[in-house]
Amino acid sequence: MAATNAETEGTDKAVYEVHGSWSQHVWSWTRSPHHALHVVRYEDMLAEPQKTFAAMAQHLRLASTRRNLARAIERSSFARLKAQEREKGFRERPPHADQDFFREGRAGQWKNVLTSDQIDRIVRDHGEQMMRFGYLPLG
Repeated sequence: MAATNAETEGTDKAVYEVHGSWSQHVWSWTRSPHHALHVVRYEDMLAEPQKTFAAMAQHLRLASTRRNLARAIERSSFARLKAQEREKGFRERPPHADQDFFREGRAGQWKNVLTSDQIDRIVRDHGEQMMRFGYLPLG
């Protein structure tokens, strides 16, 4: 997460990718406002799914009815993703991970799981981007 200039190795099944740290990655996509960019926070999808999904549909110029939005929200729900992972696996799950990729699906649960030292390090390494997207100050 904090590894500056992090990259993957290319294989016969995957292309070489530059990810950078979490902050580098976020900054690379959002540094310049652009009409084609629409940032969506997971926390907003949880707190206000109708409003958030409607805004995404509008940004993508998709006609959205209440029924279509409800179906999209249900099909992308954490419970559905977790069930799919259990049934079929999830290819982006790191091979060394000792737990499921889709762990809890709750916003803010990290405050109860991480130590204060871990939180301090994340804020030190990523505070600028966290501030930009409303994750600081910690509440």
